[in-house]
Amino acid sequence: MPFTVVVCDVTACLMMNRSMLSLVKRRSPGRECPAPSLYRRIVSSLQCVCQNVLGRTLEDLLSNHTEEDEDGRKLTLFRYNGKTYPPFGEVTFRQLKDMTVRDDDVFLMGYPKTGCHWTFEVLRMMLQGEAKLSDKTKMQSFIDVVNPTKLETLPSPRILNSHVLFEDMPRQVAEKKTKIILTVRNPKDTAASFYNHHAKIPEYTYDGTFNKWFPLYLSGRVDYGSYFDYYKSWDDTVKENPDQPILVLSYEDMKEDLPREIRRLSQFLGISVSDSLVEEICEAAGVNNMKQSFGKRMSNNMDTMSDRAETRTQEPAILRLQVR
Repeated sequence: MPFTVVVCDVTACLMMNRSMLSLVKRRSPGRECPAPSLYRRIVSSLQCVCQNVLGRTLEDLLSNHTEEDEDGRKLTLFRYNGKTYPPFGEVTFRQLKDMTVRDDDVFLMGYPKTGCHWTFEVLRMMLQGEAKLSDKTKMQSFIDVVNPTKLETLPSPRILNSHVLFEDMPRQVAEKKTKIILTVRNPKDTAASFYNHHAKIPEYTYDGTFNKWFPLYLSGRVDYGSYFDYYKSWDDTVKENPDQPILVLSYEDMKEDLPREIRRLSQFLGISVSDSLVEEICEAAGVNNMKQSFGKRMSNNMDTMSDRAETRTQEPAILRLQVR
């Protein structure tokens, strides 16, 4: 199957307007190409986002594999070294093993849609000692797609997040015994969230129903493979590497008693958090606050990127990247 340039999942997570994305993703047969000048401006804006946030170009973000449900509905993915990933291209995965790991790095791992974003925000507030949501997002430290040179610009301590298995992490993680936090969530809720992820992000090109998608999930024909094989692998990792510090953090446990889980995290990380800070973090990390803050941050980021694209092209920005 020929390689196709697509706009990646991470770019979609930047909350770009769905209709704009649909113009630059892979075109289905019979769909007309947008006007050349409009198309160039769209691509220019997207290239600016990729370069400034990911340290990548659109040409880096490739798809080379699809899975089909029983109705023939296609899910666009990427295959590398026998494993399935989102359409990120191979550039990052080639560089991942040799990535430089700092002594104070913390790795946040887990299968997609198991609470990584929520946990990231809680961790970041704990490490900064302030219950304040930042204008930065976990996307900027997502090692599955962000260029390592871009990661080097992040201040310490870094919270580096990924969905890969232990065997595919940077080799220095094992050498330095870097601390790993592994998120888990029940497979039913994970499946519901993962389906919405695939159905709503145009780059996956999937427009089937949940009932038709579900067999793909059960058989591991989705990005990052089988949920069950994924956690079986991590279970083996914990058993086979007793000297590797790994804390398993349950989404359900965080919902049940977030203060308790924050204290577990603080003990694991070796940092002190006061009772008042724990209470403030729980308030800041509430669902409503998280949603409001995420929407505001994405809007600000998109305005900045669009302004940069307008300056670079010396043309009026006819498109404004918006949050829906």
